[in-house]
Amino acid sequence: MITNKTIGARIREERKRLCLTQQQFADSLSMSRSCLALYETDRTVPDLNFGRRAKENGLDAWYIMTGERSSTAAEQLFDWASFTGILSGIRSFCADQRLEITIEKEIAVARVLYKLSLDRAMVDQDVMNEMLRLAA
Repeated sequence: MITNKTIGARIREERKRLCLTQQQFADSLSMSRSCLALYETDRTVPDLNFGRRAKENGLDAWYIMTGERSSTAAEQLFDWASFTGILSGIRSFCADQRLEITIEKEIAVARVLYKLSLDRAMVDQDVMNEMLRLAA
């Protein structure tokens, strides 16, 4: 499915999918935040180097440039097994500790833990426990 969103809107969408601020995202792409802001607001169009760097940082560069998700990128976007395991761990911990958190907080914690697990290849149990105590 092709979207009618602008390149800038698709860049912003991909950045938010990765839960990054403009500064964090710009740093990961070795560019200034102001340059990224120009891209996101369609004041200027990114060059091919942007697409290469974006792909190296987990974005679907094909989608950004064309508005159409690539099938390989779609497969790489999300690891449902890991996310399901994280949610299961959250729910088990909350049940064991008799903590009650809203579904919104549960998902927010799961998103952060999922992102951390991508960076570290695992979920740190102590980090998860502390996050859940804070969320409760």
